[in-house]
Amino acid sequence: MRDKLLKSNSAVLNKRLTQLMKEKNFTITKLSEQTGVAVGSIQKMQVDPTSNPTMYSLCAISRVLKTTVSYLIGQSPDATGKQKTVDVFKWLPSDFIHQEFTLDVFLQELGQPCKTAPISIALSSKAFALLVEDDEMFPLFPMHSILVFEPKWQPQHGSYILVKLTNNKSPVVKQLLIEKKQNLLLSVSPLAKKKDTLLLNPSDKVMATLAQVQFSH
Repeated sequence: MRDKLLKSNSAVLNKRLTQLMKEKNFTITKLSEQTGVAVGSIQKMQVDPTSNPTMYSLCAISRVLKTTVSYLIGQSPDATGKQKTVDVFKWLPSDFIHQEFTLDVFLQELGQPCKTAPISIALSSKAFALLVEDDEMFPLFPMHSILVFEPKWQPQHGSYILVKLTNNKSPVVKQLLIEKKQNLLLSVSPLAKKKDTLLLNPSDKVMATLAQVQFSH
């Protein structure tokens, strides 16, 4: 199942990236220079049906090509989206969360939004963003990154999700891996290895799927 899903997502990426580069007159070299993504990585994203690029690379490319990560990987049919904003909440993974856990309770515990952030993708009114205030997820999501989440999206293999584990007081960000009809959770820590995955239990609550990432400059 994992290989089938990965091939499906990457095949969409192959097609859409190649099409956008052609429409906007971008060579591989030009795109590499403007995004900082290696030429070899871009080539792989264009032709390799098993490519698995980093979120940083996808965000850099979507920014330069004026599109969205969701469009590139096939989660959205809209290449540009309408300019909207979402509320941004300051977030430390160690924040205390009430035992009667729901998404609304989680956001209430975080207090008032600290700001709003523009987004270039069509999301529901339930979408929200978290401002990362520590380095626990570095280098994937460095301090001051803004993680935009959509509660209404169905997570797919490889998606990053915000999940409340039964034994944790606060939600955490994990990568979802779907293998042999099992839902596994992989840490976003650079030290994490596949053997360290956790099984997603029925009592765990998937809150939202990561839709967009904004890095501070």
